[in-house]
Amino acid sequence: MESASLTSVRLSSFFARVLSLNRFKDSTGGPGGASRHGPRAAGCPVPRRENPTMSSSDKVPHAVADLIAYILVRFHETHRSEVPELVAQARVLADAGVLPELADHLELMGEALEEHMFKEEMRLFPMMEQGGGTLIDLLLDDLEREHRAHEVSIARLEELLAQLPATPGAALLAAGCRKFVDDLLQHVAAEDGDLFLRFGPRRTTAVGRVVQP
Repeated sequence: MESASLTSVRLSSFFARVLSLNRFKDSTGGPGGASRHGPRAAGCPVPRRENPTMSSSDKVPHAVADLIAYILVRFHETHRSEVPELVAQARVLADAGVLPELADHLELMGEALEEHMFKEEMRLFPMMEQGGGTLIDLLLDDLEREHRAHEVSIARLEELLAQLPATPGAALLAAGCRKFVDDLLQHVAAEDGDLFLRFGPRRTTAVGRVVQP
């Protein structure tokens, strides 16, 4: 059982993060925003970025607490808002007999991503805001392995999108998936290439780069 003082510290950290997130949201106008890309023709795979970085329009904070708030708003809220809609669109196509595997894959990606974000929000980010901890390396290694799993899932998503027919509904779904892929790669890059590095050298291969210890 946690002591009352430890529980109080964790609650204080949580509410401080919520306040920081709200301040960041107010300054940016909310999560995600419209896609920077126009509609993409169905039947074409989503291209992988050679070296995903933050958009030039993104203002990445320097302080750890502010960077965490940025990630929560820019990526976590965006994924939670947009992925269920992509699954719903894919289910409509699946009900019409069009590529049911795509809907299943998107749903699995969404579930894995939600579990990953929950770990960050409930374990990693509070630990980082307290300056780290003896178990942070193990947690970061685990989360980085999940990042590599996300990249494998993206590759499979690209294969499935290449099989979509050239219909308006499929084109709309493909455009949404392209934005999701772009957001997810930027999400991974912001963590592997910035946030995680602030707590020690990393050891796994990120998309488009190898981070050496």
